[in-house]
Amino acid sequence: MNPSVYPLLSGSAALTALIADRLWPVTAPQDTARPYLVWTPVGISTEQYFANPDDVDYDRVSIDCWADDFAAADAMARAARAALSGHGYLVSGFSDYEDDTKLYRVTFDWSFVTTPC
Repeated sequence: MNPSVYPLLSGSAALTALIADRLWPVTAPQDTARPYLVWTPVGISTEQYFANPDDVDYDRVSIDCWADDFAAADAMARAARAALSGHGYLVSGFSDYEDDTKLYRVTFDWSFVTTPC
């Protein structure tokens, strides 16, 4: 449970070249410089069996890349996805523009495959 997202993302030279150390769990501090990334745990599911204990968890995390323009948000999402590659799989993704903040967002959900304790 609760995969270590931060070390994977902060360990990516390609991603940190774009956002430095501006990555946070759940929400970014108010007035954060852009671009920045936020990750949010959004759920967990498991393989369930009648006769045996659960042996695999799927920890789902949403990765939100925020920037002043779409190209920057998209570049962040690509770098974040590359940093997570080999540690799970892409579930879904989309992009949008938020009128209130005047920011572009590229977001995707990632599922980490882990063994329960």
